[in-house]
Amino acid sequence: MAEDDFDFDVQEFIAKNELSGVKPKHIRPEPDQLVPREKNWTLPGFHGRARVMTNFGNLPIMGLRKGDRVKTKSGAFKKVEWTDELRLDEDFLKSFPKAQPVEISQNALGANSPEAGFMLSPAQEVMLPRQSSFIELDTVHAHEIVGRHGVRCAAQVSISYFLFHCGGEEIVRVEGTWCRVSL
Repeated sequence: MAEDDFDFDVQEFIAKNELSGVKPKHIRPEPDQLVPREKNWTLPGFHGRARVMTNFGNLPIMGLRKGDRVKTKSGAFKKVEWTDELRLDEDFLKSFPKAQPVEISQNALGANSPEAGFMLSPAQEVMLPRQSSFIELDTVHAHEIVGRHGVRCAAQVSISYFLFHCGGEEIVRVEGTWCRVSL
């Protein structure tokens, strides 16, 4: 993690600990000195056990590889162009509490949506049916629906978010729920 990932006053730390001869770039705060930041979390992703619909069935996202094909809302199967894993440890989650995952329980978004409960990044886009239509969908970030029945912040000690894209913006089926993935 880079030094600016912390809300930490280096000059104050130097003065308090009489470290005037030490260069600031060599000072790292202890975990108990980290101050939670109010900054919003903007990276999408899914907990690795969440299953995505592929051409060979539902597969945990952590098992996706470049070249696998995922089902899109258009009905086509698109090739995965890129995958990544973002690991957030305890210290990071203490500093950025808004990065804690959102858990969506089975059927919380409607009948069979999701088909099973899963966790995702608060910045992950989820498609919800419009109240006035069963066909049209609205896009929301997961953090926007926290508090709705069956949707909660699921504080973790650490978590890995898995990300993938198919070369462009697509809407894919994750645990029976349409979710937007993009570059």
